Amino acid sequence: MSLRDGTPYSGMLIAICGLDGSGKTTQANLLAEQLRVNGPVSVLRPNTDEFRYDQPITDYMEGHLPPDQMYDMVIEMPLMAAANLFRQMRTTIMPRLRAGEIVICDRYVYTVYARARARGLRDQEWLSQLNRYLPEPDLTLYMDVRPEVALQRVLARDKVPKWEELDLDRIAAVRSALLEQPWGPRDSYQIIDAERPVVEIAADVRRAVAAMGIIASDPEAAVVEVGRTEGVTQSRR
Repeated sequence: MSLRDGTPYSGMLIAICGLDGSGKTTQANLLAEQLRVNGPVSVLRPNTDEFRYDQPITDYMEGHLPPDQMYDMVIEMPLMAAANLFRQMRTTIMPRLRAGEIVICDRYVYTVYARARARGLRDQEWLSQLNRYLPEPDLTLYMDVRPEVALQRVLARDKVPKWEELDLDRIAAVRSALLEQPWGPRDSYQIIDAERPVVEIAADVRRAVAAMGIIASDPEAAVVEVGRTEGVTQSRR
């Protein structure tokens, strides 16, 4: 059965979303280590090669386009993201889900929706139609931090941030969308306070996953796993 037909799968799809600097990558990797005692687990990020090597998108990200072209790029970017997400789902994620694996997505389509909205594209119906063949995650965890906290963590990194990563109003708009879920609220979409210590966040993540019956609800296990991961308390990605 094709992805367009709503392919059934025996695995589990978990999405972890959040602003840049919210700690989602840290939590995705910690959760994967805990879940691997039960079987194969993959942590995947969106394939962004087309974005990295596409000159108009590079110019947009660096703020080098004239205003009229910047406006049009707001439409092009979710189009490219939809194609990338569909291909990754068809070729990489879905085969693993069919094989019974747990797949943790470090970012998912909700991030695309939130960023498009922050850029001024509010046609959620169009965005949702573009991505209508993507399966709904079994669980989505949104790592919530305030814009100023996210910006502080981004500035602490070694690489030079893009202009959107420095725009507090833009960051706040992305956060608002991820909190309000204009694409439609889901019971499987949970908001986690990600401004606390890594250990506390990991315990909440574990409890959310435990409610699905695939891992024991044992916050102490999360503490042990954090301790085993060298330097994880310094990581905020």
